[in-house]
Amino acid sequence: MSYENFAKLITYFRKLQEADLFPIVAVTGPLGQGKSSFSIQASKWYCKTYLNEEYFSFRKYMAYDNEDVLKKYYNLDEFSPLIADEAARFAMSEDWNKAINKEVKKATAQLRPRHLLFFMNIPQFTWLDRKYIDELVSLWAWIPTRGYVFIFRPDNNLGIRDRWHLKDFGKFRYRIDQFTDVERIFNLVSNHKCFFDVFKFPPVPQDIYAEYLNLREKKTFLQASEQFVEQRDIAKIMAYNLKYKWAAFLEAVKSQKQGGVNPTYRTIAKQLLKDPIKKRQMVGYVTLHKWVNEVAGKIPEQVILDKIPEEEAII
Repeated sequence: MSYENFAKLITYFRKLQEADLFPIVAVTGPLGQGKSSFSIQASKWYCKTYLNEEYFSFRKYMAYDNEDVLKKYYNLDEFSPLIADEAARFAMSEDWNKAINKEVKKATAQLRPRHLLFFMNIPQFTWLDRKYIDELVSLWAWIPTRGYVFIFRPDNNLGIRDRWHLKDFGKFRYRIDQFTDVERIFNLVSNHKCFFDVFKFPPVPQDIYAEYLNLREKKTFLQASEQFVEQRDIAKIMAYNLKYKWAAFLEAVKSQKQGGVNPTYRTIAKQLLKDPIKKRQMVGYVTLHKWVNEVAGKIPEQVILDKIPEEEAII
């Protein structure tokens, strides 16, 4: 089956980049209808067409949390694609005040010169923080049913408060679900002020999709497990590692990239918070950073200065 129009969409993405823009594509739709498939195929076709990469690397171009997004923001080559497969982890409106979310948002607003092609997968468009909706998202890819993506562009006229005219979607006379005929959906949304076009996109090959599911499971399992491990068990494991892995911990501190005598959060997480039985890291270093800040926030500053020598402080 020919996907000529889908190829044109990839070309359009590239033209936005070449116009000195940072195309941020919010990819939304019901669970299981193809948000990840669309982002993967769009990125895969893009890499093949413009980067001469036949193999699409999930580890290189896909991020699952704040720190991964930030790392790839600054380390990916210019004109690279980037998929935030769980954008809800950093871009949801209810989490707008978290420090790491603010950092990601600030970086997103400043990185136009890198010309990345950024896909943000999230079930509902309105779940996004208002700054993304009102200022940062440049295209909205809506997938109401498998294999079809409806593209919307914002209305940037002066004085427009709702540049996506979201209220107009509530005026449709008919309901839409994953079984609604594509032609009927087109007839409903084609007159919307922000409607751009609709494209049929190819399914992800089974072997590639299996690789994606494997990576997603590993990434999300580690993050989910952090929320359910008993704090007492974490304390026990850390005490065990301090007792029996002290030499390895000191060696890791000496060899860490940041240098210095103080352990970084990453070193602490890898060396002291690794389950010696299951052989897996129990807590990510962003979570560890949050824990330390929570404790530090409860201790008067003068007490910290009086009781903790500078060379022993955790960085």
